[in-house]
Amino acid sequence: MSQRFLDLLVEHNSLIENLSVELIEPKTSASLLFFGENGIGRETSAMTLAQIILCDLQTGCGQCGSCARVFKKAHESLLIIEAETSSGIKIDQMREVRTFLSRQSWQKKQIVLIKEAQTLNSGAANAILKSLEEPPEDCIFILLAPNPGSLLPTIRSRVRALLFKPLTAEALKTLWQRNFPTAFPQKLLPLCNGSYENLVALHEAELQTSSAWQDLLLQFLENPDFLVSSWREELKERAVAVEFFAQALTWIHQALKAQVNPEFSAIPRLQARSPEELDYLFKKILKIHQEIKQSRDSVLALEGMWVENRNQSWGMQ
Repeated sequence: MSQRFLDLLVEHNSLIENLSVELIEPKTSASLLFFGENGIGRETSAMTLAQIILCDLQTGCGQCGSCARVFKKAHESLLIIEAETSSGIKIDQMREVRTFLSRQSWQKKQIVLIKEAQTLNSGAANAILKSLEEPPEDCIFILLAPNPGSLLPTIRSRVRALLFKPLTAEALKTLWQRNFPTAFPQKLLPLCNGSYENLVALHEAELQTSSAWQDLLLQFLENPDFLVSSWREELKERAVAVEFFAQALTWIHQALKAQVNPEFSAIPRLQARSPEELDYLFKKILKIHQEIKQSRDSVLALEGMWVENRNQSWGMQ
């Protein structure tokens, strides 16, 4: 596994490169705010900058001892502060910053990374104001927050704010391919606001919905007590029902394809049914799907289909 943060960065490279050229210079200090949507790489960018500055070669090589320690977040010249409880960052943690800055560093540069800086309480903020306004020589503060407005005004006025823009579709695809073996969820792209964190959360929510809907479809086909089970609330909204039946059609179609070509995957309990049963089921659900889109009551439609077909071979005995 690479210990080079630059290898993990999929965007913002030019911003970090320009900052590193500026901040590597001797006797340079700064108080920076990296702001933008969660899940767009602000923390990875901050760690990349820290690794470049503290690297023995000042390149973020990922090979030297300094790079290894930064990657493990265990470097003697790097202090990472984050909220330890739901009450936010406390004044005691700012005292830790003062102790850190008072130490002699053989590498000269010292970096303080404050995650979720918007959670600094007033006492903690007041304790660090002087350091942010006039950072000690060769000290770099990097604060992470969603936006400048989320910080206390006294903090906001003492930092240089740098906007991190949402990730491009290409960057999101790169991150996805690194972490998931499945196809990129293109349809979620407009919903994630350029945030990989949002994209993953949306995908997980979609998987949970898919699992629940698979179970609902199988219950419809196999459960003799389906009509008295608790499914009506879930499908009473037309938009949800339309989406459910569209997904059901996809699963049935996949089962039909899998019966012809083993390379296709499908829900095993659907694939086990005969092609005739699946074809019949596909046509019935397609009809309901079209009727619901035209304003038919979704609950009544499913109840009617269940009653009509309760004695069919694919349905209840």
